[in-house]
Amino acid sequence: ASFWLSCIKGPSLRQITGDAMVTRTNRPIHLLPVLFIGSALWLLLIVHDSRSFAVGGRGAASSRSHKTAMSATAQDVEQKITSNDMVVFQSNWCPFCQQAVSALRSQGFDPLVIEVDADMKAALAEKCGSGSVPKVFVKGQFIGGCNDGGLGGTLPLLANGKIAEMMKS
Repeated sequence: ASFWLSCIKGPSLRQITGDAMVTRTNRPIHLLPVLFIGSALWLLLIVHDSRSFAVGGRGAASSRSHKTAMSATAQDVEQKITSNDMVVFQSNWCPFCQQAVSALRSQGFDPLVIEVDADMKAALAEKCGSGSVPKVFVKGQFIGGCNDGGLGGTLPLLANGKIAEMMKS
């Protein structure tokens, strides 16, 4: 790291010439191939990460030791919805998902949190009309995402007591 900092800070060096950075030896390093390779590696990491950690995830909303599950087909998605009182389909990188799960937990609910994959998103899109997350189901009924959709969204329905009412029935 200190080598690169000295290259950038060096007063006698031309820092950037066109698409190249000049090193101590005044040989240009072309940034375009480096950026392309770095971007490709980053994309591979994301694809690998989303497939390897489909259960539970590592985000704030799913980092606790709460119930988690995984499924891959529309039939599995339907089974999770019908066999659990409260289910949240989420992506651990989604701030709305984290907000919805956090709000449910702060009200004393313990939803089954399912980290979605491409197959589940397709099944949810077919069932609900969109593949966006979060998708929250209470007693088998789609209540919406974080702020909207379904019956109005998780946060509004928590605020007006509708989710607590649904869970009692």
